[in-house]
Amino acid sequence: MDKETQSELTSLEEKNARIFQVMGSLKLLNHRVKPFVKRLEAISEEDAFACAALNEAFQAMIHDVRFFKAEHKSLVKLDLHIPSVDRFAENADRLFQRKPQEMYTILEMRRISVYIYRMADSMLSQLSAEKNKNEARIHAIHAKNGKYYFNRK
Repeated sequence: MDKETQSELTSLEEKNARIFQVMGSLKLLNHRVKPFVKRLEAISEEDAFACAALNEAFQAMIHDVRFFKAEHKSLVKLDLHIPSVDRFAENADRLFQRKPQEMYTILEMRRISVYIYRMADSMLSQLSAEKNKNEARIHAIHAKNGKYYFNRK
């Protein structure tokens, strides 16, 4: 295998590793958002105690979005641009414009968390498609060079 092919193979494998990391952060976010949305549906807006508890959980979700943004930077460093992922990472701070000590209303938390949940599903599917495309290219490179490569699909 020549050096150019080897470097392309290394690049594709590194991209897949970074995609896997970003997908992990999105799955973590989805794992927290889904039950949070269900909790929001069960609470009335007049229940101040429950609203305060939900605001604490919401702050943890804000932390998870920031973790996703940090993971997204690794994709940008590799010059891997997926439009919906890039757009969400750029605009995520606009979702949380309040100061940490300010409380969100039930309606605001519901709107933001449902948006995050839907976007995370969309981004996961696009990242998975990109990862599968890279894996197909890796498989093609190995097949071209006569190396037996077990297809992981």
